[in-house]
Amino acid sequence: MQKKLVGISGEEAITIFTMTIFDFAFTYPNTYPLLQEVTEVTKDRNSMALYSNTLRSLLKDFASSDEDLLFKHRAVRSMLHGYISLKLKGFFKRGESDNPYVDFERFNTQMIHLILN
Repeated sequence: MQKKLVGISGEEAITIFTMTIFDFAFTYPNTYPLLQEVTEVTKDRNSMALYSNTLRSLLKDFASSDEDLLFKHRAVRSMLHGYISLKLKGFFKRGESDNPYVDFERFNTQMIHLILN
């Protein structure tokens, strides 16, 4: 993900971030839920800390305050994890294309726009 984000900013960077997480989740569907676990021992040294810090830095330019940043951060993470979790469990079959990336990309674009504006 870090390589994909070099030189990219704004909504495009957030889209690359969320699409990369989505891709990882569907490439490694048994590993993705494990990365959502946060423990006291690993909270500052695990992939979730990198994930969280990266997202926070991407959202800084869209936040008017620290509190706004916190809620935009939570909104993107909730949107992303909620969609992935439901999709991995077999939801969202009605009206879908054959390609789950196409459906997520459309959803993702709309949600990011709502959260950032």
